[in-house]
Amino acid sequence: PFLYLHFQEPSTGHGEVLLSISYLPAANRLLVVIIKAKNLHSKQLKDLLGNDVSVKVTLRHQSLKLKKKQTKRAKHKINPVWNEMIMFEVPHELLRASSVELEMLSQDAAGQSHVLGKCSLGLHVTGTERNHWEEMLRNPRRQIAMWHQLHM
Repeated sequence: PFLYLHFQEPSTGHGEVLLSISYLPAANRLLVVIIKAKNLHSKQLKDLLGNDVSVKVTLRHQSLKLKKKQTKRAKHKINPVWNEMIMFEVPHELLRASSVELEMLSQDAAGQSHVLGKCSLGLHVTGTERNHWEEMLRNPRRQIAMWHQLHM
């Protein structure tokens, strides 16, 4: 007669993204692998459902945007797959005060990009996003993968 409880952050309704991060200190490289997303949807932008999706990854140092990179577009079947690596050069002394922001983007028929959801990893946030960054800092050279809720 045991009661097992599973605590989970409440879903924000924008889906989730699976990504791995690692830091290579000898090369001063931060590797972000965008693996896949699930349950993507947009309550406000129903016409975007079914469109291809890409992920914009922004490297920040404190509040300053340093570099932006974007994945290729993946077929959006609510659960797109990328398996795409994005690399940033980050000196070790800047790593703790740096962060990575991800934006899930879909284009409408006119070619305009719309954000379906986003998440940020770093020490300035809480929850799994902060835990993921802390694990990366504690385990250099090791790929660490986690699911993250997307929010607006």
